[in-house]
Amino acid sequence: MGRWSDRHDRRIALAQVCALASVLALLQLVMPRWHGAMIALIFLYGGLAFSVYPIVVAFEMLSEAEAPTEAP
Repeated sequence: MGRWSDRHDRRIALAQVCALASVLALLQLVMPRWHGAMIALIFLYGGLAFSVYPIVVAFEMLSEAEAPTEAP
């Protein structure tokens, strides 16, 4: 996810990651509890959910670096 968000607009990458994580979370709600694919869904959801914060931090650091500084 990091390399992908470095090559594309981070706002779009963040929106796509959040949307995909939401879809996976909804799929977990409708799937039978101990279906074999549930483990794969949990793994994918965790990977997406834990990549949201680093993308936001990288976006903030980049936007702060590009912001004009005020002269004293």
